[in-house]
Amino acid sequence: MLVGVKRIDPTPQDESIPSLSIVIPFHNSQANSARLLSTLSGLTHSFLEVICVDDGSTDETTRVLGDFAAACRLPVKIIAQQNGGPGKARNTGLRHARGEYVWFVDCDDDIQVAAIDHFSELRSRGFDFIDFGLEEVGSGVINTMGLAEGAYDVSSDMRSYLVGSYGAIWTKVTRRELLVSNGIWYPEFCFYEDNLLSSILPFYVKRFHRASLVGYRHHLDFESVTRQKLGPRYFDRLHTSAWGFAAGCQLAADLQDLVALEDRFIDLFFVKTTNQIFGMHYPNTGFLNSLRNGRFLEAASRFFAHVASLWYLRSWLLSARVHRYYREVAKGLNVRRSPMTRVTRLDKQGRAPWRSIWISSYLLGSQRKRFEELRMTSWGLTSAGSVVWPQPKHSGAPQPD
Repeated sequence: MLVGVKRIDPTPQDESIPSLSIVIPFHNSQANSARLLSTLSGLTHSFLEVICVDDGSTDETTRVLGDFAAACRLPVKIIAQQNGGPGKARNTGLRHARGEYVWFVDCDDDIQVAAIDHFSELRSRGFDFIDFGLEEVGSGVINTMGLAEGAYDVSSDMRSYLVGSYGAIWTKVTRRELLVSNGIWYPEFCFYEDNLLSSILPFYVKRFHRASLVGYRHHLDFESVTRQKLGPRYFDRLHTSAWGFAAGCQLAADLQDLVALEDRFIDLFFVKTTNQIFGMHYPNTGFLNSLRNGRFLEAASRFFAHVASLWYLRSWLLSARVHRYYREVAKGLNVRRSPMTRVTRLDKQGRAPWRSIWISSYLLGSQRKRFEELRMTSWGLTSAGSVVWPQPKHSGAPQPD
């Protein structure tokens, strides 16, 4: 439902047809969106439009967006819908976008005006996407693709590289037709929705530009599902990692692509999940430091303090369940590479508990039903029987209202 619009309806000769649509999901965002909305309110670029999708907010987000639309000097669309997660909100925004390019931005982050000016210089060159640098506010600047500045044509080697190093989607201004014409839509009713798109977009990209200029500022001063204590929706990352791998395998052209997909799947599902489970609010008892320095008696006493913590026991059990589930999913997806090949890339401290967790996970029964039901109940969904890793189908997307 389109509940608020500030827009220009163009004729074919109307120069106000935008080159760039900035699509922003909002959910109970009255407290965390002021920074981005302030930046957008100051823009005067004639080739921009802003699309705000209110994904079932129950706070004052609707009022905040109305005030923003009244103050903003750009065309603004405000669309309200029932809560379906950030993927559904981005799909809605994409369906309403008129720009040649789209930029998916999170409402609690910010963008750099200089990046929009740089896009204006490059927009006529036909790139499938333009990637900007990412600033992790408080930490530094990250090149999420690991590539030098410049234009790139996608060869088979580059395609395989992109599978593992596509980087963050929110640092990229993407050609809208690349998404729409290929039926590429976000998975809905989940978080970690980028895992699917970044697994399949490398197979459609023909040419892109990597800019060294910082374009996206990632802030960590507000909590979200991906930044707070572990909750049911955190484990959506397992589903979207599997969806991305399954979809990518249908597009892979050779063994090199498949190896890259397997490595990416292992990293997202297995390695990173376990790291994050143990990294959230880690109790520093000094055990590992004592062990590394050869103080074994001291390490032994600290080890008991380490294990005795409820945090450690919970983290160990959650990780063992993920490891057990990984084996089930990997077998179903015919993943042949050992996950330990990726674990060995970690430093010694990072990989210390892995093998013991992996071995202990054999003591557990199947975790398939547990994780399937976790997603269903956390989103209020129902399932007739056991639906195992359904690959989202987004063809035939509805047209804008």
